[in-house]
Amino acid sequence: MAGIDYSKWDKMDYGESSSDESAEDKMGAEAAYPGRPRVTRLDGPARVTRDADGMITIDSSGVDPSTAISSPSTKEGTSTTNAAATTSSNMPSTADTEPRAVHAQSSQTALDDRLTTNGGRFIDEQTKSHIFWSQDRQEVVISVEFDAEKIKSRNIQVEASGMVPYSERNAAVAGSSGVSDSPYGKLKVTAKLDSGENATLLEGDLPHSVHLAEDEDDIEWDILSECDRKFVRITLRKAVPMAGIVVWWDQILQQTPKIDLSSIRGRGRQSASVENAWEEAHRMFKEKVKKGQVCHSSED
Repeated sequence: MAGIDYSKWDKMDYGESSSDESAEDKMGAEAAYPGRPRVTRLDGPARVTRDADGMITIDSSGVDPSTAISSPSTKEGTSTTNAAATTSSNMPSTADTEPRAVHAQSSQTALDDRLTTNGGRFIDEQTKSHIFWSQDRQEVVISVEFDAEKIKSRNIQVEASGMVPYSERNAAVAGSSGVSDSPYGKLKVTAKLDSGENATLLEGDLPHSVHLAEDEDDIEWDILSECDRKFVRITLRKAVPMAGIVVWWDQILQQTPKIDLSSIRGRGRQSASVENAWEEAHRMFKEKVKKGQVCHSSED
């Protein structure tokens, strides 16, 4: 039996193996494990480009890590990706934040529109409060916006005087309020600030008569929280000289800005008989005032 020649092992290098595979080793691995994904580790920022034919190019020169995550190439069928962008993958992209911002703005606009239906909005000259108001045929709703960081809801008070009783809601004329210096009554919204100071959010004389709800002795109000904003919402029920008459308000207090009533949707002209009845009611009231026959009902 012929002897074994071990001379070919004499030139073997038994030193530490390199962590980097040669091109032949990589090709051999791909041949030995077909379909196995090929992974390339990048030591720093690099631009990776994949052409339409599948050719991948890695360019690590002149790449800023703060550049965009991806951008389209001018060559059709190619795309370019900044490999360093993986470090900021947890940050929200513009594509994520823009729709949210648009939705928030849309919600704010819808809220403002709802609070000013057939009414308006303004900044009160005396209190600098942002006031929104709306109305329909039966009610006026006033929304006074306030800073929730400075004012707690429990520290807000709404005071109203000169409200017409429910039983007289269809027989109200100027002077029915019983308030000597305000023929239709007064409204005042105040708050105690976190600093301990008292602040007035809205105050003034009402331009028309307001009646109380049935079995109630005060006007209705609550706190509205919507779209990260807070409002004192006050509901005023319209009182009229006679049933069937609709009174459209052009302002919420006698010193506040007026709106153009012709812009109100669905507002029709009163019939001649209703207008005559309105004028007759005021004429009769003036006659009673001259004769000293006006009296004001009181509730127990």
